[in-house]
Amino acid sequence: MDSLTRIEPLLGCQMAGILKAAAAIEQVVPIVHGPMGCASGHRIIPLFAGREPLVATTALNEMNMIMGAEDRLRSAILQAGETYQPDLILVILSCATSLTGEIHNTITEPLSRQTGCPVFVLDGSGIVGDEIGGYRAFYDAFRDLEAGMGIDAEKANNLELTGLSAADFGCGEDVAVLQDTLQLAIGCSFDRILFHNITMPSSQRNYRTIHAGRLWLDSDHPCPAPFGAQGTLAWAEYISREINQPLTQEFHQQIDSLQEDIQQCCSALENLRVGIEAESWWGVGLARFLDEEFGFSVCLSSDHAAMQYQQQHGTVATTFTDTGNVELVHLFQSFKTDLVFGSSYLHHADWIWQPFWQPVWHVVDEQKSFMGIKGAYNMLELLKNLERQNSVTTQKHFK
Repeated sequence: MDSLTRIEPLLGCQMAGILKAAAAIEQVVPIVHGPMGCASGHRIIPLFAGREPLVATTALNEMNMIMGAEDRLRSAILQAGETYQPDLILVILSCATSLTGEIHNTITEPLSRQTGCPVFVLDGSGIVGDEIGGYRAFYDAFRDLEAGMGIDAEKANNLELTGLSAADFGCGEDVAVLQDTLQLAIGCSFDRILFHNITMPSSQRNYRTIHAGRLWLDSDHPCPAPFGAQGTLAWAEYISREINQPLTQEFHQQIDSLQEDIQQCCSALENLRVGIEAESWWGVGLARFLDEEFGFSVCLSSDHAAMQYQQQHGTVATTFTDTGNVELVHLFQSFKTDLVFGSSYLHHADWIWQPFWQPVWHVVDEQKSFMGIKGAYNMLELLKNLERQNSVTTQKHFK
């Protein structure tokens, strides 16, 4: 599908990505510099992360845009500092203020001194990029702040995982599985996960970075999310090479047992057709699991990085970059999908829906992670349940 014909993209503007990155950090006050609708429309993102939906705004109108709004922004920053006593004030430009040409960064240094905390000014407009670009913009600003404190992200004293967000669906469960997998495979754990329930840096701790999530292609040898036996083994081997630590014998034994269990499972569902809606690290990892280890037909809607990865490492699914909502429903219908992993936009009578990606507004049972060895067994349980339902739902869901 040509990108010019899409009316409902998978990803939002850079503002969404900035807020997803910042949502996990304690004591951050975001201020959207623009019309009030830009702020109110994004309050759901802190809620995804279990935070108060605080997204302040300068609430600009037409006259502010004509006459200039720097004084209004300065006043908002000072008021936020006085009211909330934050560790960071995050100014996010909207499309309107991004186009005015005002040089907002000139006010950050004096306002940082006045408020007693760092002030970031980042462009959140959809004109300059999408959610992934916004996430990276915040990540780069965060890294620059740490560099000024003498923190080096390439030192191996402590291990960190980068590229996640507490606003991702099921992030807490996924993080727990990733930690357990690393402990089993190598006997260590992540000291910090960006960005998942952290505080602003206050000490000069150095980290060795493992790239994942929205930053997974930053690695010299990118590895998608650890889904399935092969995917979990590949992810553990990637970290093993990065930190020069061997994998444990127990981990290899559990991977071998999992592979045997996968081979014996769900023969009645061998023709299952699966749709996946997710950003690339998650989507490619899940698609490879279902395609390579079960032989399912997979249609993946993801970002450009998924296409880029497949061009270099081989096809994992039929990929339609940046397609979402109603257009994606129509795409999955034409694919004759049986099972869908995605957001609430894909809660549809034509298939069995598994919540996997934000936004999820339907009431769902407690989410179990599908990552790692434990997650693979959760997937086997899901598929076995579908297999038991097969005799009842054959005409509707299984061909």
